[in-house]
Amino acid sequence: MFLRCTVWPMAFVERIPYKGPLSIDLTPHKDIIFDLPQGALIRLAGEKEGIDGVIEELNISLVAHASVLGLAPEVLARINQDTTDIGEIRSALSKAEKMVEVLKESLALKVNDRENDIGTVVESVRKGAKKVGPSIEPPFERTVKYHGQIALKAASTRKKNATAAEAAAEAAAEAAAAEAPGEAAEEKPGGTK
Repeated sequence: MFLRCTVWPMAFVERIPYKGPLSIDLTPHKDIIFDLPQGALIRLAGEKEGIDGVIEELNISLVAHASVLGLAPEVLARINQDTTDIGEIRSALSKAEKMVEVLKESLALKVNDRENDIGTVVESVRKGAKKVGPSIEPPFERTVKYHGQIALKAASTRKKNATAAEAAAEAAAEAAAAEAPGEAAEEKPGGTK
């Protein structure tokens, strides 16, 4: 087994093979899933706390009182079908969310692995330049520049922060000088102020 190595310490991240579902078949749900226009969710009503008790109550009370209320039996049938559909969609969504989570984590891990390997190459180029001379660096110019972006950004941020700290210190000193009472009034000849 090939082990990745690098010249600087890496954070250890345990790799657990994913044993969950690798695909979701939404075919059985094709008649109950929809692609809405962007922003449409804002206008839709959401489920509130206590829905399970409401469904239970409706299945008793609406059966007994639908005709008095002027409601067709189809209303309760639609509510019950929507409740069943919601359960199926939630089940599929739960599986899909786990798959998306695993894909995001796997992507981050693979990007991390690649970045570490690029760092290993850059370190070898730098060491090689010391051994065989700078002629080894030009073929890896973009790689070295790419890898150094974080260090350059960090240096730029440190410089910006230092400049801001100096400016803040100067402003604080000027403000303190402006707020401090003036120097003691000079004494006039004869001992008076």
